[in-house]
Amino acid sequence: MRVSVSKRSEYLVFRVKNSPYWQVRFWDFEKSKEACRRSTGVLLTKSKALAEKVARQLLQAGVLTATDTLDTGFISYLENFWSPSGDYVRQAQAVKSKPLSLAYIKTNQGDIRLHIATYPPFKKMRLSDVTTGDLERWQLWAREIHSITGSRANHCLKLIRVAMAQAAKRGDIPIDPSKAVSRAAETSREKGILTRTEAGLVCALPMDDPRRLLAVLLGLRCGMRRGEVRGLQWGDIGDGLIHIRHNFIDKEGIKAPKCGSTRTVPYGPEVSACLEAVRKICRHIGPESFVLESPLTDGNPVDDEFFNKALVKILESIDIPAEEQRRRNITPHSLRHSFISLGRLAGIPDIEIQEMAGHKNIAQTNHYTHVAQVIDYKAARKKLAGVLKNKKGA
Repeated sequence: MRVSVSKRSEYLVFRVKNSPYWQVRFWDFEKSKEACRRSTGVLLTKSKALAEKVARQLLQAGVLTATDTLDTGFISYLENFWSPSGDYVRQAQAVKSKPLSLAYIKTNQGDIRLHIATYPPFKKMRLSDVTTGDLERWQLWAREIHSITGSRANHCLKLIRVAMAQAAKRGDIPIDPSKAVSRAAETSREKGILTRTEAGLVCALPMDDPRRLLAVLLGLRCGMRRGEVRGLQWGDIGDGLIHIRHNFIDKEGIKAPKCGSTRTVPYGPEVSACLEAVRKICRHIGPESFVLESPLTDGNPVDDEFFNKALVKILESIDIPAEEQRRRNITPHSLRHSFISLGRLAGIPDIEIQEMAGHKNIAQTNHYTHVAQVIDYKAARKKLAGVLKNKKGA
């Protein structure tokens, strides 16, 4: 397609209702129809001459085609962007070697369908029409009318930001309007963890049900994520060390650990004894066999729900009933939080805790630390009293 560069109607700069920017339309003389239109990124408060200058630059840059992304509806663009066959998802795997999980992609697709496409003004809006104001009005609608949580609204905003940042990076839109949108306030409950006493009681439990106990101990004593425990193979264990290099996700199978957090962690005598007890009752103990294999399906690990049930039963056995677990917000992921909090309280250097947890930075490790929940205030009071006595006696 040839976009005309003749003086006659090569472009038209104009205003659009509800948009704060000058728009531009380009004409295809060969097909005698509009080629495409887009925002110039120049505010209406600026001169039209400046918008025309931007239009000429766009024309000379040759970025306009008959299938210009800007003619795409905003919702269609988001849906295609977060499709498993979309360029961004494919590049994450083929180019960056950081594939996005199907679960994450489906979550984004669901959020688009339920919380973004349902906003009436977006239904007829093109990508090039969307402004910061539009996104802020959607955010207000999502919270007040659609009644989604702050965290859900922020997840939706994040998927919009990623998609629009890519459009701006490619030159499909002159600026990214989502950049200036603030996140919504979130109300979240702090994750509950086990105290030192409770963790000690779990480690001292008899091997009545070693599989359930092992599922809990690997999180509590080794800081392993649920998918990493599911993906653990007998060949990953040896010499008091667990080499975390697998992650099992439903419908995707074996993958690398989350965010490339391949690592090695040590394990103590309680984990060693539990591993041995589990080994004795396993049907398969080859190097590539799953440590917590499914009792129903050969070649697969236990299902995701196994961990919830295992934790409830194990904690009930140390007198933490299910109702208290819910009240304290103790979940399978709490075991990883407990591992980090107790490890730091024990005096293990932060750099070692960060490495064993597979965190990229100390900020993540800090987020997982809940020292206030494990402080022994009675012991601290005695120590403080002792300090004062020593000072007085001196």
